Amino acid sequence: MILVDRDSATGHYKNWAVEWKGKYQDATVTGYPAAMLRGEIIQNAHGEIYFPNFTMPNIVALKHNNSDLTQGSSGGAWVANFSKQEDAEHNILIAVSSFIMKEQSGVSFGAYPTSALRRLFDYDNPRSKCNGKKVKGINVIYKSSSDYAGPDAVHVMSYGESGLAIETHWRLNVAR
Repeated sequence: MILVDRDSATGHYKNWAVEWKGKYQDATVTGYPAAMLRGEIIQNAHGEIYFPNFTMPNIVALKHNNSDLTQGSSGGAWVANFSKQEDAEHNILIAVSSFIMKEQSGVSFGAYPTSALRRLFDYDNPRSKCNGKKVKGINVIYKSSSDYAGPDAVHVMSYGESGLAIETHWRLNVAR
């Protein structure tokens, strides 16, 4: 449980990183799992980061061994160098919880943030303008391999300046 006694710059994780593979080996995850008083109590757990060998690239796993971080924990921050210190080297948002697998209790999975995520926040990008006016939003472009047909999925994680995230999933059927 995290108890806050004052406003804090680390309360919204203003530091975040992309393409961090090899820099961080562990993180602290936070979340509001439904298993704990119907999601009313924030939980945190520290664990080891690893990259599982899934068929989907850019998936990262956090083995925290807390079997209660289940349904309701999606969108919970993964924070490297979790600390009371409020500086650029601490409390760095590196991913968010996206899903769990029942056969791997105590492990959370999320999208590995790449440089494409950072470009979403580059509002000078010409794609962020409508009739010459800057607008906030996300443009998702999906393209399967030219020889692929069958089921697929797209997962989009949107990070707000406040440190909160919105997760969207689409299931597709690619036809040729």
